[in-house]
Amino acid sequence: MTTNNLLIGLLLTLFLVPILVSVHNYSYYANNTAAYLQLALCVFVFIKHRLYRELADIKLKRGIWAYLLVLLLIFGGWLYQYIPFQGIYRSWVYLSAIVLYLVLLAVAQRDPLFLSMFIRTKQLVIFSVGIFFILFIYFFAEPEIINLKNHPPVFRHLRHLNYEIFFGVLIATLCIISGKNRTEQTAVLFVLIFLTAWSGGRGSVLGVLVSLGLLWFFLSGANRKQLMSRLLILSVLSLVIILLTNQDAILANTLGYSKEYDLDRFSAGRVSIWNKAISVVLNEGIIATLTGLGPDAFGRWGLDRVVIQPHNAFVQCFMEFGLLGLLVFILFITKTMINAVHLLKNSDDQLMQVIAASFIGGMAFSLVDGIFYHAYPLLMMIFLSATINAQVTAIRT
Repeated sequence: MTTNNLLIGLLLTLFLVPILVSVHNYSYYANNTAAYLQLALCVFVFIKHRLYRELADIKLKRGIWAYLLVLLLIFGGWLYQYIPFQGIYRSWVYLSAIVLYLVLLAVAQRDPLFLSMFIRTKQLVIFSVGIFFILFIYFFAEPEIINLKNHPPVFRHLRHLNYEIFFGVLIATLCIISGKNRTEQTAVLFVLIFLTAWSGGRGSVLGVLVSLGLLWFFLSGANRKQLMSRLLILSVLSLVIILLTNQDAILANTLGYSKEYDLDRFSAGRVSIWNKAISVVLNEGIIATLTGLGPDAFGRWGLDRVVIQPHNAFVQCFMEFGLLGLLVFILFITKTMINAVHLLKNSDDQLMQVIAASFIGGMAFSLVDGIFYHAYPLLMMIFLSATINAQVTAIRT
């Protein structure tokens, strides 16, 4: 068995196992499982590409030292508040995320095949899950379809499916505009658009619309027309099938509170969740405000009986890492967004344009959902940001 086959097997495990774990376990179990699998992937790639040879040549720039200083200050703030961050599972999630980003950043500059394997393997998992969902909906689900929102056959909550759909739509989009297996990819796109409409996932729709809007602006006229005509036809077809087969219960439920004039009801309670999270940190004093309340603070403080994370990347970062961590996060995201726009405007590589648009769309999605909390979307955002920053670095050097 070649190392590439082993890598594909490891990627399949990384993409699929956290999804299966989430069926009968809480999200933190799935996230923890993903963290260990990510570290296993890092070790494999580290050895495969012999990245250990470059460790001796690493020179820490002034900016890296500043980040390390901020990190030490945050750790100090947690110790001052007696927060046992070393014993909190989510500390390992963040550690594995940082290591994975650094490894992917290095690999993206030297192994184009890894990029292709990662994307194709991810799409295989997303498409398989999508087909399973459709079969379950029409042949095995109970008559009360609305119950699937909180108790789907796969994932802890139906909205977790929307994370996968978002990235799957954009991967299919990439293949269509690049001319690779257009018929097959159109079928994949139909499955994912159908599930988007059926599930009423407003966050994923927001992310997809932002990404496709950017691609519309930067793609050539021929690619633009070809892609948008497919999307329009498949969207209309999906809605017709959903309505004709009386599978519109979840969509109707979402549209119901989308008509609300009260902002908190319109946001499905997100505004009150954000206010609670911010207020708790501010009320804990200056140290907590600067350095946060530690990993998984929202869940540990029990701010909501059902919800375990604040459904906003910036609120999540502020609550866990304080103003200092939020500043670092904003600087990183801003740099990556600038690099993404650079690729959209200047790259002739359609793959890089779609990856850049996907990251920006993912950030829009993260304003209303747990993109940086749950294992599957966090992994994809790490992959997208590492690829974007590695590509721009390679261009400039």
